[in-house]
Amino acid sequence: MRARTLVLLAALLAAPSCKKVIGDSCSQSTDCSLQGDRVCDLTQRDGYCTIDACDPGTCPDNAVCVAFNANARRLTRRFCMAPCDRDSDCRDGYRCVIPTPAQATCATTAPEILPPGQTCNVRIEASPRPGWCEVRPAAVTATDAGLGADSGAAADGGASGT
Repeated sequence: MRARTLVLLAALLAAPSCKKVIGDSCSQSTDCSLQGDRVCDLTQRDGYCTIDACDPGTCPDNAVCVAFNANARRLTRRFCMAPCDRDSDCRDGYRCVIPTPAQATCATTAPEILPPGQTCNVRIEASPRPGWCEVRPAAVTATDAGLGADSGAAADGGASGT
């Protein structure tokens, strides 16, 4: 009986666990892959399994290769991102980013330095799914924006009383 239990336990330990896919949460790179072919991006909420420095056609799991800061060649970083059609395709705390035609060409049309809040992130390969999952930005409150309760400015940044 004891030998049978040990054999069963060994089989369970040797069985492959479910491999995480691009976009899954993680706390260290080995959560994403024991082979070292994926990394855990801890700068993203709850970590984000990805592949750094991707090239078109190299992302697994139907993921898409996205160039971030594509307008500034020296700052551009490419990552495999989870594909999506809508926000519900992404995990909690993430949204589906579907670039507009203008955003899709920003790498060649935008200046190297963009105004605050603007980004130039571009999918660099064709994909049947139009977007990728990215951290949902935190809501900015009037206090975060530097507007006090008695500042006289509307919380939405517009003029009050007009």
